[in-house]
Parts: sequence; C-alpha cells; structure tokens
Amino acid sequence: MRVSKSLFIAAGLVLMLVVPACSSSSTTTDLVGDLSMDTPADPGADIGIDGSTDVGTDPGTSQDVAAAPTYTAQIKALLDGNCTGCHSTASPSHGIALDTYATAKANASAANSAIQAGYMPTGGPLSTAQKAAFQAWVTAGEPE
Repeated sequence: MRVSKSLFIAAGLVLMLVVPACSSSSTTTDLVGDLSMDTPADPGADIGIDGSTDVGTDPGTSQDVAAAPTYTAQIKALLDGNCTGCHSTASPSHGIALDTYATAKANASAANSAIQAGYMPTGGPLSTAQKAAFQAWVTAGEPE
C-alpha cells in the first residue's frame, strides 16, 4: 500500500495540535465544550431551536402548534377593512381583485409584496401584526 507524503504531513500537523492539548490536565469537554445532546423520547420527533420537541407538525395537520391564519378566520376581514374598497371584482384597481377567496388567493403574491413593502393599502401601511398575519397566510399556501 502506497501512502502519499501529504497524508503524513497532515497527520503530523494533527498530532502536533492534539497531543499538547490532551497531555495537559484539560479534558475533551474543557477543550470543546459539552457536545452531548439529549434526544427526544421519539427518535423521529423534531427538535426546536430551544431544544423542545413541541415544534408542530407538517402544515395542514390538526396538530400544528401555531396554526396559520386562514382566509375565512382572519384574512377576509383584513382585506375587507383595508383593500377591497379599491380591489374588488367589480372594479379591480390595477387588475387586482381581493374580495373573494379565489381572487385573494390568485393575487396573494402581488398583494403580499405591496403590503410588506408598505405601498398598500394607500390609506397607510398595515400594522406589524397584520403584515405578519398576511405573510403567514401566503407562506402557508393561502388556506381557506
């Protein structure tokens, strides 16, 4: 078996770095910190950024921790109160209607861009919470 010279050099560099560190009274934990991780009881469970396993499931299931807003429950009222005066099927400003679920879903991406940029509604920007709700609705696939 033939081993290249660069492999010996690399191995030598590693030994030069590791051996002095290990020969002192330091432990591996002292050198690199505690790398152990507690695993959830269910090996298939997701682990959140805080280490908890309460991070929800796939969108659309009944087990979602924070369910996305729906058109019927939240988005329709937001659009009716801020957008449909100009963006209705009867007179869609710039060709964008937002007064039914079908038209809101079809124009969600364009509306979201204008809302997030603060261009719409023309009466003044939506609140941070309203913008976040609309973004969450779009991100979740515009659930009805």
